[in-house]
Amino acid sequence: MRRIKALCQKEWRGRCLSLLLSLAVLWCFGESVFCAWSLKGQQRGLDFAAPGQQGEMDYAAAMHAQEENLKSDAPMEFVIWTQTEGMEVTADNPGTAEECAVLPLCGRSDLLFPGYAVLDTQMQDVCLISSALSAKLFGGKDTKGLVTEASGRQMEILDVIESEEIFLVLEASEQEDCSFDRAAVRCTSEEMAKTAEAFRKLTGEWKQLDYRIPVWIAQAACLTVPFMLWIYLLYLIKKTEKTSLLWYLLLAGGLILLVLQIQIPPDMIPAKWSDFDFWREYWENLCTSWKILYRSEKKIPDLPLMTGFIKTLKWTAIAAGGTLFGMRQFGTGYF
Repeated sequence: MRRIKALCQKEWRGRCLSLLLSLAVLWCFGESVFCAWSLKGQQRGLDFAAPGQQGEMDYAAAMHAQEENLKSDAPMEFVIWTQTEGMEVTADNPGTAEECAVLPLCGRSDLLFPGYAVLDTQMQDVCLISSALSAKLFGGKDTKGLVTEASGRQMEILDVIESEEIFLVLEASEQEDCSFDRAAVRCTSEEMAKTAEAFRKLTGEWKQLDYRIPVWIAQAACLTVPFMLWIYLLYLIKKTEKTSLLWYLLLAGGLILLVLQIQIPPDMIPAKWSDFDFWREYWENLCTSWKILYRSEKKIPDLPLMTGFIKTLKWTAIAAGGTLFGMRQFGTGYF
């Protein structure tokens, strides 16, 4: 009797552990999917970087690019920007000062910080600050309308950007010595190749940073856990001869869902499928963009994308590890 009771307790304990592990894996998988979708939402249109100091632009060249763009038949929306470290920002009231990163822009600020008030080239007397800088200068986040000073200019705070980084965003002026080395361009997925070519005509051969690659990797990583479970179920069903129809149905259903999840970017579709040079050039450009993105210095507007990418991989790895452990224990009959 005691032996039967002990076996029941062990079976009950195993089922509880199985349920807790399943809930933990499901929660981690949900976090990875949420991070991947958030990452996709944060993706900008196109990003470019100057190939070197010789390719950087001064204020006059950046404004000339904006003016030439407005003269074209189909003007683009873009911002040329850079990041300067260790600049002092002060607030006369309450008399505080803080060293921080300053991002001078030439163009619309919402291309870098969507969802906040917009700076444009003619707005020289206002700025945006991060919530971390706002807290250090004024002791809080509710600082819209207050005045701060940077680069010898007094500016009203137009909006506060929620961020743990300490930085200030302003529109550059001709009095400042800026060397712009980055750009962000708004465009649709259908117009990427055309927009990239038009932007390079304005700025020279700036190198494209393809942030779609981390997004694709993150989305592919989210398929890891369902793929592992699919393969494991196929394996379990295959062990029984009476359920061969179920095995084929599961195989077909999984393949159909996989095909439905794959979305081919419009710029990956050639005008003619027999154009094999297109695939070679596309692959070479993709590899080049990845190398440039990997080696480039990550700046404040890049951090949300990179943080989301790392979080997705972290939660996916935890969920996959829990899934492997559960399958192993299930296979040994522990549960």
